[in-house]
Amino acid sequence: MADGGGGGRWGRRIFLGFVALTVVSLVLGYLGLLLRARSSPELRTHWWDLLYWDLQLFVLDSEPAADGHAMPILLHIARFTAPAVTAYALVRTAYALFERRLHEWAAQRSRRHVIVCGFEPATAGLVRELAEAGERVVVIAEQPVDAGALPRRVAAIVGDPRTEEVLRRA
Repeated sequence: MADGGGGGRWGRRIFLGFVALTVVSLVLGYLGLLLRARSSPELRTHWWDLLYWDLQLFVLDSEPAADGHAMPILLHIARFTAPAVTAYALVRTAYALFERRLHEWAAQRSRRHVIVCGFEPATAGLVRELAEAGERVVVIAEQPVDAGALPRRVAAIVGDPRTEEVLRRA
């Protein structure tokens, strides 16, 4: 998942957007909390308190941002963007954890498809050609296959293609 997941150019763009939104949320949150603390004498204005409250925005638990009134617009924006970053990170993590199982589940439910045993450079070209021709393809590989290496709508199963159990799963 070196490209941030999602495979290819779009995966990298989404990941970079995620990183940018994280930085923007942190900066807007910190500045918004600083403005809020300066206008409210009861709030402490130590930088570590502001940083702590800023990080709490990501889990919907920042005390100074709890009431929606008398807040700078920067803090209002950060109150929504920070939890969005957290939600994206949770979804992306869950997908990364269950990616192989999702591919195996899709392969097991597939009907009227072509089974290709192995995913080496020679068979990768065949898989790509079959997928481009509109065929539904299931790849059986002895090692896990990176989803970014597979063409769209191609499922993969990990196992020894010489065994009956693996062939049935495919």
